[in-house]
Formats: sequence, C-alpha cells, structure tokens
Amino acid sequence: MPLSCSKPVPITVAQSRMTIRSSPRPRSGNAGSGRKLPTDPAIRHWLGAFHQFHSDDESYSPVALRLAPAEAAILDSNSSANGSAVQFATARHVYEVDLRRNARGEKWVLIEWQVDVPGIMFCDCADRDEAMALFAHPARATGRWYGARLRPEHRPW
Repeated sequence: MPLSCSKPVPITVAQSRMTIRSSPRPRSGNAGSGRKLPTDPAIRHWLGAFHQFHSDDESYSPVALRLAPAEAAILDSNSSANGSAVQFATARHVYEVDLRRNARGEKWVLIEWQVDVPGIMFCDCADRDEAMALFAHPARATGRWYGARLRPEHRPW
C-alpha cells in the first residue's frame, strides 16, 4: 500500500543543529588541531608518503606507530672505493605494526619507514605478539626486512 506524503517529516534535534556548508573552509598553514605543520622537508615527505600509503591501500590497518632515532652508518662520498671511511649520522625511523587483510586472509606486518633516506621496509610476522615484540626491539628482525629505499642523491627535497 503506498504511503501518503502529505504530512511533513518531523525534524530531530540533531538534524536541526547540523549546518551545511556549500564548500569546505580553506585551510591555512595550520593543521586542524592548531599545531603548525612541520617545516622539516624529510618529515613532511614522510607524512605525505604515509598518508598516501594508507589512503590508497585500505588493506593495511595501523595498530601501533612510533618514531625512533637510531645511528646509521653512511659511506662517505669522498672515501676510497673499498669503503674504508664510514660516517655515523642520526637517521630517523618510524616503526609501524599493521594488520593486513586481503583475499588470502590476515597477516601481521612490521613496517620500518626510513625518514631521512627515504625508504620503506617490511617484515612479515607470524602473529600479533611477534609483531609487537619486534616493534619494541626492531633489531631482532635483522635479515628479515624487504622493501625499497631511494639513494640519498635522489631525495625529493
């Protein structure tokens, strides 16, 4: 039986409080929380890559995330071919535990974002407990990483 539309639909309190804007408000140089955007080009590049990675591929769900400085050996560009001169520089790494869901099921992955290089490395884990243990001590995952990184001379900044 068809319903009559002669009576107006009552407006709820929530609907009456909602305001509808025709276009989004233009953003200034600040993020939504009032914090200033980072000026470090490496961090800005990492934020963009992180956002794109998790926006384009919804199969990765972040569970844990942390920024950790670490010492990294960098070959001096003025050194001899045998690589005898090695410099130590502080390199920033962001470690992330993700639950990856796809057609084959669920898989736990530890991701290392190399902020200053830049690069991304993956380490497959058996379960959540192993992923969180490696998240706490990433050095234990030595030899299990796979991924890609740019050469320092090809940095986008």
